[in-house]
Amino acid sequence: MTKHVGIDLGKFAMDLYVLEDKKHIHLDHTAENIENCAAMLAKLDIELVAVEATGGYETNLVVARRKQLVDMQTMEKNRKDHIADKIIARSITNVIGTIEKEIDKVEKQIRQHIDQQPELKEKVRLLKTVPGIGDTTAAMLVVEVPEIGRINKKEIAALTGVAPMNRDSGTLRGKRMTGGGRRTVRARLFMPVLAAIRHNPVIRKYYQHLRSQGKAKMTAVVAAMRKLLVILNTMVRNKQPWNCKIA
Repeated sequence: MTKHVGIDLGKFAMDLYVLEDKKHIHLDHTAENIENCAAMLAKLDIELVAVEATGGYETNLVVARRKQLVDMQTMEKNRKDHIADKIIARSITNVIGTIEKEIDKVEKQIRQHIDQQPELKEKVRLLKTVPGIGDTTAAMLVVEVPEIGRINKKEIAALTGVAPMNRDSGTLRGKRMTGGGRRTVRARLFMPVLAAIRHNPVIRKYYQHLRSQGKAKMTAVVAAMRKLLVILNTMVRNKQPWNCKIA
């Protein structure tokens, strides 16, 4: 039986109601519960999900679903790489195609949610003024890093896992590494940072300086990502578009 689900998302709580089952679920609004909610919805035969717009919080749920779809897409692609049987390979290709269509639908919903929220829409506009930052990256940042513009430079680096940390143990004594934080954000920023290294004069100069100092390529890329995030955070906080002097 197909289901109709209503979701009301607030700052601190979220309520779900499955019409056909007359089932009501009340949860704290946390990242973990959003993931659990998206997983639960994925198991149902749903015809319609109605999400009340309450200040942009509903976007987090849509992004959680996008992450699930992308993870599924990656798993299917990995399977295809190791399959020799043509019939199974064709089946996997069909599944990948279906998942890609669903990702397109979810991304369209994300763009619609942002367009309906003046604050989010303005953040996206500001971020897109930065050389190397396009529509997709700007939307990803305002949705998956809602803290952007509200925290300091150390916090934004730690939140996204690009803050250097000392690992003083064994042979790693004194070696500074990065990690933790929001891995998916870090992964999705990799290509935009490479674009920024090519087209953004500030990031390019910073990257080239690190390389000239003998820093490894990946170390310099991560450092460039950290600098870019700090700049973006400052722009959103000060409500100002890109300017080389910000750096």
